[in-house]
Amino acid sequence: MKDNRDIQYMVNEAKRNRFQRIWTILDDKPYLINVIPENESYSLLHFATLLNNTNAVYKLSNYTSCDVLVKSAPTVTRKNAGDKTPEQLATNVIKVYLHTFTEKLMQERFGNTPVFFTTQAKGEKYNALGLPLLLLTMSSYKKTFFGNTSLSPSDHFQALLNYTFQSSTVRLKNVENEVINSLYGFDANSAKMLRVNSTVLFYGKIIKLYTGNYVYMAMNKALKREALFDYSTYRPRSSALHFGLYALMLDSVLTFWNELIPYNENTYRGVSVNISSHYEVNMTFVYLDFVSITDNKQMLNALPGHTEVCLL
Repeated sequence: MKDNRDIQYMVNEAKRNRFQRIWTILDDKPYLINVIPENESYSLLHFATLLNNTNAVYKLSNYTSCDVLVKSAPTVTRKNAGDKTPEQLATNVIKVYLHTFTEKLMQERFGNTPVFFTTQAKGEKYNALGLPLLLLTMSSYKKTFFGNTSLSPSDHFQALLNYTFQSSTVRLKNVENEVINSLYGFDANSAKMLRVNSTVLFYGKIIKLYTGNYVYMAMNKALKREALFDYSTYRPRSSALHFGLYALMLDSVLTFWNELIPYNENTYRGVSVNISSHYEVNMTFVYLDFVSITDNKQMLNALPGHTEVCLL
């Protein structure tokens, strides 16, 4: 969880308008640049903009992992602070400069069409260690999910995921607030669905929300983009970070909620296999997203989205 210490350190330094040490961390961990940690509303670029630090804005924006369209996040104490890009908070020279970083440039940096399949080695690593977006979310929200628990870098992802689930049973309101705040910038109505008064209702709503096409498509696009990167090169767009908390909770609920009844009949899922990777009997598929399935073959084409796969 050293990422968590680095995230907190950078935010504290940025608030004080001290960026020198921040460059050292970002040179080593560029994937942290768009993170907005728990109980905060702003990313590093927001802080540099609000402090009118022109040099810091220039340097941050020129990291290829920097999303200049990153939106601020509301919190329980700052409910009106959300949904603002750095450009919207900027004035004068910085505002003009940020205006030149258009969505087109962001697409050139981050890609507009995700690649949904990856290598066997990378697929096996993701399967064993957990997806980068979920690990980054754990680091960003360490206090919410793990409190003062002492964690080892060698802790298996499934153990960390179990910690995450258990924390939601004892700190429901804290976890609920963070998930809602995170989703709010994407879709306020979806976020409001999760405002309930019991863990059973919360878990049920987490699953129910996923069955809607809007959240399904956007979140899984963010998860599938992980196929483009390895752990050391992962660079999520700020829009992907909106789904980190929700995806983490969905994963933990589906894995550890013992009130869910497993479905033991045959199910089906339509897939597209890369033409250069011929299907063989008993081939293993590892999905980087949460897969929807059906017990009706006629419904395959009606499932939201188009899924390609990681071939092992």
